[in-house]
Amino acid sequence: MYNILIADDEKNIREGIMELIDWEDIGCRVCSAMRNGEQVLAYLEENKEEIHLVITDIKMPVMDGIELAGILRDKYPDIRVIILTAYSDFEFAQQAIKYRVADFVVKNEFLDELPKSVKRVMKEWEKGRKAKVQEDGIPFLEGKLCRVCACEVKLKDIGKYKKHEESVEHLVQTAFQKPDITCMPVEPDLFFVIAGMEEEEDSVSFQRRMEKFLSLANSFLGLRIRAGISGVIENKDCMTVGKRQALRTLSGVCTDAAPIRMYQNDSEARQYWVDDSDIDGYMRNLYGALRNGAVEEQEKLEEDFYQYIKKEERPIEQCKSDVHAIVSYLLRKTRGSGSKEKILVQENILEAVFGSKSKASLWDCIKDTCASVAAIFSESDRGQSFLIENVNDIIRQDYKEKLSLKSISQKLFMNSSYLSRIYKKETGITVTDAINKYRIEKAKEILGMKKYKVYEVGEMVGIEEPSYFTHVFMKYEGYSPSEYVSKLERR
Repeated sequence: MYNILIADDEKNIREGIMELIDWEDIGCRVCSAMRNGEQVLAYLEENKEEIHLVITDIKMPVMDGIELAGILRDKYPDIRVIILTAYSDFEFAQQAIKYRVADFVVKNEFLDELPKSVKRVMKEWEKGRKAKVQEDGIPFLEGKLCRVCACEVKLKDIGKYKKHEESVEHLVQTAFQKPDITCMPVEPDLFFVIAGMEEEEDSVSFQRRMEKFLSLANSFLGLRIRAGISGVIENKDCMTVGKRQALRTLSGVCTDAAPIRMYQNDSEARQYWVDDSDIDGYMRNLYGALRNGAVEEQEKLEEDFYQYIKKEERPIEQCKSDVHAIVSYLLRKTRGSGSKEKILVQENILEAVFGSKSKASLWDCIKDTCASVAAIFSESDRGQSFLIENVNDIIRQDYKEKLSLKSISQKLFMNSSYLSRIYKKETGITVTDAINKYRIEKAKEILGMKKYKVYEVGEMVGIEEPSYFTHVFMKYEGYSPSEYVSKLERR
């Protein structure tokens, strides 16, 4: 969340900027609004919270926007400035260019143009921050020792992580109880935790803190995370040596039963490329078990592959190559099994394979692909039941999030049309109906507590628009949420 200050001597403009723009939607928070530049500087002196952006009018009494931009450049070089102007002010505004103002927005166009400008400026700010970190290390850790933790979010939880990114950082602070610690998002499924180290702090106590964080993230946010922890290094090396050590250690995490690994020594990992397993023969046997519905044989072969990839000497790059070969073979065989329909989406599976940061994620890819292929081939009810159970599990787990047939299909690597048809055939309702029915049942439970307003309940079950929540509730219950509450009160 980016913190913003607003400066404009016109009250209507200040209030319009604050109230007419959905700041939360673009990842920002307006901390305060002032009448002139002098008040902005006083706020920065008195408050410790980090400010990322100042949006200021170009003409104000006491201290105008140009003078403010100059002082900010010298005293607070990390703060970006967007200047609001009138058309007649552009010649005047050219003076501000020398102060490296990030952007100019015409006042009577701010409603449409200001959000776009803020997004552009914050994107550039983020690039600059990452570049500075890579060059200089973490500023508040200057001169200290630290550890770097590479944290991989499980594939099916990526959407949750994006939504709860700020909460993740709060849980890190809660678990570690350290002032010198930060989170750094890198990819949709990967973030780093960089923590300052006291010389007497051993690896066991640090691992316990990380275990606490993973437990909190799972309990409160439903996020399953795996972590690789670097050795103790100097801050200046955190995004070179530390990052490399953390990622290498993460790649060795093989199971969610042991989701954390500590870097053990400073020697480079040796690369063993000798393949002591007949992958071609393995793929044929696995396909045969899936095709014939031989459940015990399938489970044995899956376990064999797990034992194969978990060996310390087998690097993750080789494991990715092997998993790629296996899933590609299964996909080819599935397409050649008589069905002309594209049931499994190859792009989604291979993106998951090559995006994996740990062996545990590769293991997930194998298990999920095998389960989906077995369901396709199964002539009994077992295969279809597996799909239905998987869909229902996702609904139960993610009903509070943005959920749809498309997002569920992606998590199962399946074609949405195929999944929709099977689900409707087996249950008599659509996936969308199943999502909404579950949400309404949960809503009724919460309404029964008589603690929350109707619109709050809608948000709690994943329907943010109050009118749409009422519409969905009436569709499945025959009356509105308010009428439901009234009925409960009359009992």
